[in-house]
Amino acid sequence: MSSLAPADYAVITGFFVVMAAIGIYFRKRMLNVKIFFGGGKEVPWWLAGISFYMCSFSALAFVMYSALA
Repeated sequence: MSSLAPADYAVITGFFVVMAAIGIYFRKRMLNVKIFFGGGKEVPWWLAGISFYMCSFSALAFVMYSALA
């Protein structure tokens, strides 16, 4: 079993640093849960519908195809 190279650790650390920086930058815009999940009521209905469909389709596909295999 091989271990991770230093470059792998650098990429993983960099990823988490970038994700934390994005979270810190946008934390002031998220005033409550409705804004977080509802997009501040600025998302068009058709885009929200496509997002919901693709999210449920993806979850269903992972469960169904693994059961079929």
